[in-house]
Amino acid sequence: FPIEECPKLESYLQDELQFDDRIFGRLGELYGVDVRDMQYLDLFCAQYQAQGGDTEGGGDTMDRLEAHRDGSLLSFSLLLNDEADFEGGGTFYDALRDDEQQLETVDVLQPGGVIRPKQGDCTFHCGKILHGADVVTSGRRTVMVGFVEVHERNQREGALGEACTQFGRMDVALKRWETHLKRLAKQRGRQQLQQQEEEAEEEKGGSKWLTMSRKLWRPRSTAQLVLKSMPLFSSVDARADAEFQRLRKLEAEDKLLRNVLLPAAERKEIGVLREAGIESHPGFEVVEE
Repeated sequence: FPIEECPKLESYLQDELQFDDRIFGRLGELYGVDVRDMQYLDLFCAQYQAQGGDTEGGGDTMDRLEAHRDGSLLSFSLLLNDEADFEGGGTFYDALRDDEQQLETVDVLQPGGVIRPKQGDCTFHCGKILHGADVVTSGRRTVMVGFVEVHERNQREGALGEACTQFGRMDVALKRWETHLKRLAKQRGRQQLQQQEEEAEEEKGGSKWLTMSRKLWRPRSTAQLVLKSMPLFSSVDARADAEFQRLRKLEAEDKLLRNVLLPAAERKEIGVLREAGIESHPGFEVVEE
């Protein structure tokens, strides 16, 4: 549920815990972004429950969240309940999946690139890297999740778009491969059905001309002929390979993380933005330094 829908919780977080100041302050330290250049895109609580467990109040429950990328540049996840209340869970990162060296030095990092923090610990990361919620095998895991937007003056122009383009190219390559396999499966299915009909017709002593006419199929258009006879090129097959896809996306993630945030000296100051006619940015208030 969104935090804003629970006024008591929202008041407690801000008045008692100074939650926003602490979260944005820590993000500022980690990523070098001024706290005034950050705002929530979303802030909510989520619960993951093992399959087959008791579901209070009914409704749908989930035990995991598949790999995805957030709509925000920065994100965080805060574990609310005791880690003894559940087994499994945590946030997995594809980029950490094979990092055996850190497994020996970072106690919260588990095999498979899963980070399992303790109660009250917060995991910060770029929302654009591939991640998800690992499966909860027993009990319930409750977290607070925040998506944080960063003012565009901190971002290198085109860096995010370039990464998204690369992610999209890999998705399109995979879709093309899947589409071709479906076409081949349909074509083979039609051929098998046609063969079965022909055999049945011959067993009944039917007309040989009828059988031959089915074999003499003619495409209705040139495009149909091309689609039916299009070979699966080796390059299409190679670009759909799971490890090829993963490495290309990791390369795009690495480049994005290195380039998306500008050094402080290269960021446009508020005065420059105002001279350019930018009085404000959606969600941000322009304030003099």
